[in-house]
Amino acid sequence: MPLSLTSRKSLKDNEETFKTHLATIEKALGEPFEIVFDFEDIITKCNDNWVTNSCGSIFYKDVVGNLAKNIDTKVSKNEMVKEAFLAAVPNKKIVFVAADEKLPSYWQYSFADGNCVVSFRPKICNTNDVFTAKLETLLPSQGTYSLMTRLNIKENQAKMDANLAAVKKAMKSDADWTIDQSSLEAVYPHVADDLKNSFGHIFAGVVEKVAANLAKRCADEMVLEAVQEATSNRTIVIKHNATQNGYWLWSFESGNLVISFKSITNTNDVQTFDFIKLL
Repeated sequence: MPLSLTSRKSLKDNEETFKTHLATIEKALGEPFEIVFDFEDIITKCNDNWVTNSCGSIFYKDVVGNLAKNIDTKVSKNEMVKEAFLAAVPNKKIVFVAADEKLPSYWQYSFADGNCVVSFRPKICNTNDVFTAKLETLLPSQGTYSLMTRLNIKENQAKMDANLAAVKKAMKSDADWTIDQSSLEAVYPHVADDLKNSFGHIFAGVVEKVAANLAKRCADEMVLEAVQEATSNRTIVIKHNATQNGYWLWSFESGNLVISFKSITNTNDVQTFDFIKLL
């Protein structure tokens, strides 16, 4: 069914505003984008005179305005989030879809078939949700880690580097110490979902406790020499062992310092563990 005159006029009256918002999105992302509305379907499903008569103001002005603000002030300001958004939307198309009242929220982002899809309940409400939505929690991510985990690792990288430097100092090492990244990826599935967004913070903290333990016990020159001999690779390896007796245990394996955990709790055990008995 063709749009009524009032609908067409509302869209026409707000067309320049729509173009301005679209230009903001394209500038923020550095790519041309298309925004798609099926207004015949939207107006039929919404079945509301307000939507019929003001569809341009509602969608072109308010909704696309909130979309542009989200992308411009949040998505594009973090290069990792921006890259993930562009990778998730190779078609460079944002599609608005009228869903039904069973939709979990008034406005919901998803990424499907190369498009960014914004679904909404037919009773238009809370359009500001299009702006406040945290797309970094929804965007798919390549590799082992979720995007939120990758962001947390990046946020805590300086802390991790400082704590590895503290390990180096405690060990009176000429060479830098590292944490084995493949071992971190291997234990990631064994970390509870509600802790994955703090993954970088958690293991930077574990290394901090390793450094404190080494600084204390390796003050004894005999202990220091034994640890130096046992850790020729100067690498910390993280392992998961659901059947081990303690929450956090140390071991020395193949020239590496191995820290194994049963679950992410009682991390202070890393600092108090008496590793001297293993040497």
